[in-house]
This record gives sequence, structure tokens and C-alpha cells, in this order.
Amino acid sequence: MKTNHYLRRMLAGFLLLAGLLAACSATTAAPTATATVAAPATTPATTPIPIDILAPANNIAAQNAAQALAQTLGVDKTAVSFDNLEPQSWPDSCLGIEAPGMMCAQHVVDGYLVTMRVAGQQYAYRTNADGSELAAEVAVTWMREGGIAGFCNELIIDVTGMMTAYSCEGMPYTEVAQQLLNPEPRQQLYDWLNTRQPFDYEQSDNAVADAMSITLSFNGHGDAAASDTEQSNIEAFAAQFYSQMAMVEVTPTPAVTEEAACTVVANSDVTLYNRPDTASGEFGTLAAGETAVMMGQTANGWLGFDPGVAQAANVGIFRLRWVAPDSDVTQSGGCAVLTEYPSISPTACYEMAMADTPVYEQPDDTAVTIATLPAGEYTAITGKTDQDWYQVDLSDGTLADSHGGEIGWITSAAVNFNGQSCSSLPTVMP
Repeated sequence: MKTNHYLRRMLAGFLLLAGLLAACSATTAAPTATATVAAPATTPATTPIPIDILAPANNIAAQNAAQALAQTLGVDKTAVSFDNLEPQSWPDSCLGIEAPGMMCAQHVVDGYLVTMRVAGQQYAYRTNADGSELAAEVAVTWMREGGIAGFCNELIIDVTGMMTAYSCEGMPYTEVAQQLLNPEPRQQLYDWLNTRQPFDYEQSDNAVADAMSITLSFNGHGDAAASDTEQSNIEAFAAQFYSQMAMVEVTPTPAVTEEAACTVVANSDVTLYNRPDTASGEFGTLAAGETAVMMGQTANGWLGFDPGVAQAANVGIFRLRWVAPDSDVTQSGGCAVLTEYPSISPTACYEMAMADTPVYEQPDDTAVTIATLPAGEYTAITGKTDQDWYQVDLSDGTLADSHGGEIGWITSAAVNFNGQSCSSLPTVMP
């Protein structure tokens, strides 16, 4: 894999759209990337890894990466094949991919670099050990700053063709929009990535006042150097897509209005947890003096925030990391109006639905459908069959009120894990 370049303010990843380049006549300038994408660690993972875990079929992180890739591209998980599964020790909780506003705990995270293919195209994801945190590698980072209009824009395109647009006009950084490239420009992106070497592009005007600069970092893995014209075309591609996306306003989830923002400041180093329970395992530390904006709470006083770590497969409560009720923090703002989340098991394996998911009475897709788990909701997974059907307990999850006491089944194509216990599910019989 090629070494990733440095992005100065954020991460998010997108670029490239072929057909629109000709229409785009924007002057290109050199980018000053703001997110930092660290190259995969060259040291082995700190914990010895049994050889059978390096078989993707036995590895929950690889399976979660495959599920995330399939959902992003809108294909069945069976369309995803594996090229390589390589243990890595990432430098921080963001897996070495950091964007402005992200809180990245500075400790080594053992995980994997998972390389996969769909229809012949290669994709690489970074994961932690259990695949609960993962991110597609960044393909392009484009940034525009300055000028009379006071531009402060950034576009990140990852290797799947997912684009995220940001604006820092009037700070803090704000996500403007996110969307997947349509098939034709996505193929153009792939063609560039597959054939061209990495490069950094920069253009600045000569004005002393109101100068504008444009920078772009491209992470290709081909053999040929991009010509000046090709570099300019790729920049124009990104600029045009940013302009199109900036017309679309999106609301991140979970979200908090500015008026209702609940902020905590750590008075001393504060331990953060993966779930609202000390038994769930530690995520990292909020260092003394650091601030975090809370996005959820539980009835017993836990406060949750989105750490900004790329989490393509995590939804709802599972995107949040948690501050314990007795933590040494100072709260301010509208903490009382935060979304209230239910208590969840600190160790259970959960299914997080990325799309409406049918739950069957038996492990057979011709069986009666007893419930539908809506996108963004979750339920506990309690076992699996030899044929890779997964048993779910609807009493533990968001369908508990309507389907409490019911046991059902979901297909392996629909499963989206969260929890370390997902790697050791018992085999059960229907």
C-alpha cells in the first residue's frame, strides 16, 4: 500500500469525477491538507495473533470491513472477496486517520489493514482488533482557502468513492454534505487510483492581500506519474464536486443544535468507555483541559459523545463514547436536553441495522418474518448456526417493547456486528 500524505485539517475522503472536469474552469491552487493520514504501522501488533485469526472468514474485523464496504457500494456481502489481512499497530484511536475536531486518544491500537475486492476493484480499510472502529483509506483530499470571498473549504474522498465536504467559514469545522460518487465518476476515480502515483498539488495566486490557495493530495497506487494536465483535471474534479455538494445541507446523526450544546471540560485526566458501563472496556482518555461536546445521555448519568473516529459500520448509540457519571469534569450548556439512550449490556454482541432488516421465525428466508429491525436500530445476537444464520434476542434492543421475549433469525448478509463477544458466538440449533 502506498504511504498516505498529510491532510491538514480533516479527514473524510473523496475526490474525482471524470465527466465534470471539462465543465469546471476553476483556477487550481495547491492544497494545504488539514487531516493527517498516517501510513500503516510497520511494527507488528503488540499482542500475538493466532494464525487462524488471519483467515478473513474467522476474523470479525475483516467481516465488519467487508460488510461496511458492501453497504457503501450497495452490493451483497458475498460480492466482496479478500486480498489480504495484515495485522497493524495504529498510532492512535483514530487508526492513524485524523480530521479536525476529532478526539484521537494517543495510544497504540492493534488492528488490521484489510484489503478487499469488488468486481475486480481493490479497496483497503483500517480497523481495530474487533472491527468496531474502521475507516476506508483516503484517496483524495482537496482544500481551498482565502480569496476575496474568504473560502475555507475541504473535500475528502475515500477509496470507495464516498465524498465528505466541509466548511470552516466561521469555525468550527462543519460537515456540509456526504454522498457517494455516481458510477461513472466513481469509475474515473478508480482509473486514476489504479494507474497514477501519489502526488501533492498546490496552486496559489500572487496577490498579497486576499490571496487564495488550493491544495490537493492524491493517494494513487499506480505506476505512472500524473502529468500536469492530469493533476489539474483531478483538482477541477474535486472542486466541481465540492461546489455541487455545498448546495446540499446535511444533519449529522446523532446531532445536537448549537443552542442545546452540552460541553464538558476535563478537570483532570478522565477515562472514556466504549459503552455506558465501566465493564465495557476503555476507549481512551480525555486529558485534563480538553473539551468534548456531548450528544447523548443515559438515565443514570452517563454522557456520550461522537469522538470523530471514522466508524462506517457503527450507528446510533454505538457511535458514542462515554464519560462516567462520577468523572472529574465541568459541564456547561444544555445537558438536560440531550437525547436519552437506554442502558445496554457492556459485553453483549449486537446487530446494528444499516438498512431495514427482516427478522425471521426460523433460519430460512422463506420463513415467516416476525419483525423488521429498522435502519439505525439494534438487537442482541446470541448465537449462530453452522450455515451462518444469526440468532437474535429481540428482548435486548430497540424492539424490546413490541417484541419482548421473541427469538428470531437474521441472515449473514444483513449482520453488522458490535461487541468483542461477536467473535466467540456459540453455535446454536434452530
